[in-house]
Amino acid sequence: MKKIIIILLAFNSIIIACRKVQEPANTFSSKNKNAIAANLTNEIDSPFTHPGIYHTQTDLDRIKNVATQQTEPYYTAYLAFKGLNLCQLTYTPNPVVNETYGVGQFQVRNDSQAAYYQALLGHITGNVAYFNKSKEIINAWTNTLQTFDQTDHLSAGPAAINFSNAGEILKTNSSVWDSTSNAKLVSMLENIIYPALAHIHDANHGTTCINGIIAMAVFCNDHEKFDYAVRAFKNEPGVDGNGCYSANTYIHASGQNNESARDQPHASGGVGGLVNSAMIAYNQNLDLFGFENNRLLAGVEHLAKFNLWYDEDPVTFVDCAGAVHNKLSTIGRRPNQNVSFNTAIMYYEKKGLNLPYSKMLANVNYPTQFGDDFLFRIDNSATIPSFVVPRASEPTDVQVYNDGSFGGGLIRHLAAGNYTTSALSGAGIVNNSASSIRIPAGWYVELYDNDNFTGTPVILKESSSFLGEFSLNDKVSSMKVFNTGGNTFKQIFAEGFNSKNDLTTELCGDADGRRNLVKTRNNSYASFNNVDINGATGFKIRTAGNAGTVEVRIGGIGGTLLTSLPVAASGGSQTWITTTGTFPTAASGNQTIYLVFKGGSSNLCSVHWFRFTK
Repeated sequence: MKKIIIILLAFNSIIIACRKVQEPANTFSSKNKNAIAANLTNEIDSPFTHPGIYHTQTDLDRIKNVATQQTEPYYTAYLAFKGLNLCQLTYTPNPVVNETYGVGQFQVRNDSQAAYYQALLGHITGNVAYFNKSKEIINAWTNTLQTFDQTDHLSAGPAAINFSNAGEILKTNSSVWDSTSNAKLVSMLENIIYPALAHIHDANHGTTCINGIIAMAVFCNDHEKFDYAVRAFKNEPGVDGNGCYSANTYIHASGQNNESARDQPHASGGVGGLVNSAMIAYNQNLDLFGFENNRLLAGVEHLAKFNLWYDEDPVTFVDCAGAVHNKLSTIGRRPNQNVSFNTAIMYYEKKGLNLPYSKMLANVNYPTQFGDDFLFRIDNSATIPSFVVPRASEPTDVQVYNDGSFGGGLIRHLAAGNYTTSALSGAGIVNNSASSIRIPAGWYVELYDNDNFTGTPVILKESSSFLGEFSLNDKVSSMKVFNTGGNTFKQIFAEGFNSKNDLTTELCGDADGRRNLVKTRNNSYASFNNVDINGATGFKIRTAGNAGTVEVRIGGIGGTLLTSLPVAASGGSQTWITTTGTFPTAASGNQTIYLVFKGGSSNLCSVHWFRFTK
């Protein structure tokens, strides 16, 4: 298979899949709704708590306090949040009369989020102008919108969530909200937007529908809709839906979910919709986080662990629609954070449960570029915990992948041995399907494009992220795997430095992702402790961006020079090349290695990894 590039839009922690879903013929009517809801018990009997959608009054006051008192790590995130275009008092709403999948979808997503954020800023700052701007945006839509595309669930969901949150804050914490504006917003939510959510669809579409319905139910004081959303969440009778959208049908007990094989952004977005729905229910004194033995915890922890580059073998399971799932896609695999991880941490810790991987992920890139993660973060420490993205452990056997960049699904492990086409099939590797391969230190492989080891082999002594470089993409029919115990030098990722100056890191677009060193300058350096270089006579380094020279030294920035390696410009900040060099004499022992950068005054090469060789 070839490398695949996809573009996804992230919105309000729910991944917006840019595709249209065909609406089934049996659209959900008010009559059907009332019929299937008859004789079903209420999920909660008491009046709704207000505010009580994404934020209780206690939450809102906490958010205000950490922002106004400039408490870190929240204040830095708050400043990023306040700087968003959506948060400016000059923001102008763009309502449409008839929303469709192609017209108005981005306007309603952006405007509803702006209304929500402006209402939050009104409470945080005490500046009534933000409240008025939020009200202006809402009224612009309630006075304009007449129809909503019933197939556009992925706009209806965020619109319902954000407009409801905005209205909830305005009616409980401002003096500008009035009964007319409230009645119009309730009418728009229930009569125009709700029909696009009422039929619960599969996967992330369905979890978005649930999230939208339960949000609007609280704002509109609609117990029937609240109960309906909860039943959908729990896969109970009385729901008009198709597919696997519930917490226990979308998320497997292992934590893997129905979109884990599709790509990681959709897998994360689908779980996010369920987590955010559970948060709303919790704020109404209904605990959905504990449903099915804390199924959501399993889901967020699996996502966090896998996207932090810890390797996991996929679980094989059959979903509620009969589809077989046995893969973990590496498309979009990187430690991206959305607020649902912070939300899960916040609520599970109230239950005395720990989420170690979610906590690690929540500290990566904090704050995000949107800054909204501070709204749900309850870390009581005064500083952001230092954290380096963990590196996947060195493989202990050969691992074969269906797609380039170590992706495409099920990882197949091969021990040393000879594998004909039949033997590869027995190991789970379809003939002519391999596109990338991981090879541990001290191992090598011979790859053949014919069965029974005929023809000229391609010999690889280290991992390859794309076998097409050797004219073997989807062409491997037999292979030999050897464990020699020879060149055992491990690949060292630059993000794992022990000390540095004038450097920082960024998310890396190279195969295996993680983070790379960036903003190298003349005489800047990074050090790495306890590196085994015994017997090494060569060196490889993976760089991108501008040209420069990398000095490899032992013991200090002015220590023994092993090699001075010029690297060429790669042609792009995330276009990666590998450069090799040799040492005049073999190195010895375990050493502290210094990479010292030489060249222009700033912006020399970025570094992903390096490796000693012999």
